[in-house]
Amino acid sequence: MKQVYKLLASAAVVLVGVTNLSARNWSPGTDAVTQIEAGKKYALQGIVSATGNQRYLQGTAFTEKPYLSPDGVFEFVPAGELKDAEGNQVYYLVVPSKTKDQYISAPGTSTFYTSSTNRAWKVVVKAGVKADREYSYSWNTTKDNGEDTTIVLKGKDAYVRESMEENEGVNKYDLSTFTFAERNDGVVIVTYQSKNPKKKEKDAEYNFFLTNEAGSTSVGKGTNYNINLWNIFEVEQNDAKTSLSNVLDATFGESFDIAALVDKSNKDAYVLGNDIGQYDETKYNKLKELYTKAKAAVDGESGLSDDELDKLAEELPKAFAEFKQSGKPLLKVTTS
Repeated sequence: MKQVYKLLASAAVVLVGVTNLSARNWSPGTDAVTQIEAGKKYALQGIVSATGNQRYLQGTAFTEKPYLSPDGVFEFVPAGELKDAEGNQVYYLVVPSKTKDQYISAPGTSTFYTSSTNRAWKVVVKAGVKADREYSYSWNTTKDNGEDTTIVLKGKDAYVRESMEENEGVNKYDLSTFTFAERNDGVVIVTYQSKNPKKKEKDAEYNFFLTNEAGSTSVGKGTNYNINLWNIFEVEQNDAKTSLSNVLDATFGESFDIAALVDKSNKDAYVLGNDIGQYDETKYNKLKELYTKAKAAVDGESGLSDDELDKLAEELPKAFAEFKQSGKPLLKVTTS
């Protein structure tokens, strides 16, 4: 018998899926883009998982699904006529499906998203330039006591110091595109000004929109040249039937069996009834009805309209979550 207290957490996970999958979902294209166009919708792809699954940013974390809910669809909206020092258009990064907290907020802001353009992040999109983390430069300099010395620098510091030595103390090496990561058609999403734009030497670093580490699904903002390279794809909204199929797959998986869910011969089955540790039969019957209807619609010609398919896609994950939350607690709650 399923333990009720153990299932509350998994039910909460399903409820997250309800929010993410309740509207039409989207599919990314196959070719990454390096030039951004205002008005187009995009998916942001992070670093693949250790098992090779593609990861796309959705909300504030990455998902390994090959399709996206509306909070994983982004637009680059021009920040008026603002340009960076090289004349590149400056953008806000926006989730167009949201009417509140739709802008990615600037680094240092307390929330990841914001409704205010005053707190929104102003970024440019550029092709990343791969650098060698082991690159070295021998800098001949002088100690405070006047003694000559040679300091061997590596990585970013080597590139910057070499440029400064060649340009009378001014760095001309572009740190806004600097990356140690390597991806075909990779781009950086970077603040349009450095952290210290008035610094004479021009070697101040930049804040980047950071992808995930291979073993993580977290997204970030800051300066980390190992995870500052993205692939960006145009996206296309799926039709109602494809969206419903995606919801079925995300909520239940490929081998799900609605009957086995409550089959008494299955030791992991949910037991229906009104006793402690058992689950609401009415909620199961509702779930079964919706699931059977959805499977028929996806596997064949059901005759359902797009509106009806959309409604199924919205109701089905909710019904599953409600059933899993219907178990009567094993522990009694006492009140004073």
